Amino acid sequence: MSATDPARYRPPMLLAAAAKGSFVTTILILFALGRVNSSMLASAAMDATWVVLFLVAYVRIPREAQNRPA
Repeated sequence: MSATDPARYRPPMLLAAAAKGSFVTTILILFALGRVNSSMLASAAMDATWVVLFLVAYVRIPREAQNRPA
């Protein structure tokens, strides 16, 4: 959906990155405490990839593109 007009979805990208990042942080802490196994760490690694991709997309999409008329 965001591929059709990425500039329109630029603001929610930060929220999505924060949501994914909170999961990654939680799993890393729980893994360090020995409360989750390595399969959860693999899931967190996938979400960490999404965090990076969301942030790269946020930076690369021009801010001016948000204000253009639809």
